[in-house]
Amino acid sequence: MSIKKESFFFYYLKKTGGLHDPRFVIEMIKLLKEWLPDYTVDNPDYSDEYYIGQGDYKQFLMDNLK
Repeated sequence: MSIKKESFFFYYLKKTGGLHDPRFVIEMIKLLKEWLPDYTVDNPDYSDEYYIGQGDYKQFLMDNLK
């Protein structure tokens, strides 16, 4: 499995100067992916574009965490 250089994994290690064990960072990323909600709360004030954008942004986060 290849890890993208633009991923949060590399960003975190670079910003912290590599002070943390990469295994810890990988576990943290797994927990973040579990934590991100799979649903959106319906609000009549929000348009369909809002929900589409929210889904697209969640997918962006999932793809770029690691």
